[in-house]
Amino acid sequence: MFKKFDEYIKNKVESIVKSMTQNEEKSFHPFYLPEADRNELLAHSLQKTQKDLVPCTLDGVVLDGINDGGGKLNSAYAIYGQVNDIIYTHFSLQGFIGFQACAILSQNWLINKCCIIPPKDAMAPDYELSYKSKDISEEDKELLVEMKMLSDSNDGYRIKQLALEFAEKKRQFGVAYAYPLVSGVNYEKPFDINLIKSGSYKGMVNIDPYWISPELDYDAATNTLSENFYEPLWYRLPDGKRIHKSWIVKSVNGNLPDILKPTYYYGGYPIPQLVYQRVYAAESVANEAPMLAKSKRLLYMDGNLSNYALNQSKAENDAKAFSYFRDNWGVVVKRPDQAIGQIDTSLADFDSVLMSQYQLVAAAAGIQATKLLETQPKGFNSSGDYEKEQYNSLLYSIEKEDFRPYLNFHYMLLQKSLYDKKYIIDCEFKPIDTPSSKELAECNEIKSRINTNYISSGVITKEECRETLRVDPVSGFNFLTEDIQGKNNSDAE
Repeated sequence: MFKKFDEYIKNKVESIVKSMTQNEEKSFHPFYLPEADRNELLAHSLQKTQKDLVPCTLDGVVLDGINDGGGKLNSAYAIYGQVNDIIYTHFSLQGFIGFQACAILSQNWLINKCCIIPPKDAMAPDYELSYKSKDISEEDKELLVEMKMLSDSNDGYRIKQLALEFAEKKRQFGVAYAYPLVSGVNYEKPFDINLIKSGSYKGMVNIDPYWISPELDYDAATNTLSENFYEPLWYRLPDGKRIHKSWIVKSVNGNLPDILKPTYYYGGYPIPQLVYQRVYAAESVANEAPMLAKSKRLLYMDGNLSNYALNQSKAENDAKAFSYFRDNWGVVVKRPDQAIGQIDTSLADFDSVLMSQYQLVAAAAGIQATKLLETQPKGFNSSGDYEKEQYNSLLYSIEKEDFRPYLNFHYMLLQKSLYDKKYIIDCEFKPIDTPSSKELAECNEIKSRINTNYISSGVITKEECRETLRVDPVSGFNFLTEDIQGKNNSDAE
């Protein structure tokens, strides 16, 4: 056996020396790769280049290609300058993994929570509708209440559930698409509110990105000064139907550089792609925990290695027997001069190591570790105030970038379809971080001391203080009438 091993080592050394001799004349550097290997790495990051851009005309006719007279488009998809290829290899392999892979990874319990928890928390406070115009009649204001009840109902348009699903898909795939179902319109033409007839609007539909093929016109594919540069003008469905971008509600996770947009199909960064390596590391460490707990005790005893080599089968059988009786109830017989001992592997800080891995997952997903794991974090000494503030910022961005455009577009179409009105409706969400009853009581107690000082110093009168309490919705005295009853009775007498 040792002879074969020596022969293998000898052949391996000879092959390495031969390879180094052949490459001596080449400019070899341990941190840089040959040009062919660099191009292969680049292909992992830039999976689509200018050669894959096939613009279309207004009639849907596919053009032959792009006239890159100056070669600028071609040069934009190349790497210039010195880059450490060994380090670059690590990052180049973290390119777009595809929508199908994102869907499969989303089945994992932790990745699924990373995608669905923030949208649910952002939708929890609910929203209110208002008109941006000031000259609105009371009858029109009542229509807002009627439309909201109809939209939120499970028997109606289920708009809250659809908006929630829209935000979840954005995190799952890096981009979310939705468009309205309107009968009797040509989706290839730009959106026009006047095209919405009575009863024609049926509701919103969310589409997974792998069912959509983005299409650019020639200007969007070549004109860098255009506001629509590298932005699809149409989206084609599997049945061949083309939809103009003005009919589409689109939300992208993050802002991609232009050269990466074709690779990501003009979407954004999927959360599964950002966290799946960290999730694998955390799950691997968690799976190691029960194995460590069962194998952390190593038993040893004195022995003669020469005798072990002479009668290996007997020594192995003795070791198996020793292992069989190795528990709190077994009995082991040993020689008087033989020492038996045990070495324990300490697991004192293993829980901190484990929780730190899961906290890295939470950081990559932008979620509080306590929210994601539903437990107290270990390994980091933190009060949680900073994490809560950052998480609330994420929730506000979901409301602003995902929910409000989705809901505003829905209510604009709904009021035109039901009431033939074209008011601008604004959806405003209620505060996320609302104070508790105890916190409100403490704030009101501080306000009362301030008002007392103002009244005693003559800054305000008692009537002005009363009016302040009456109009304050959290004062606890907002039920007071506008006039003081006792004062009115005395004035009448």
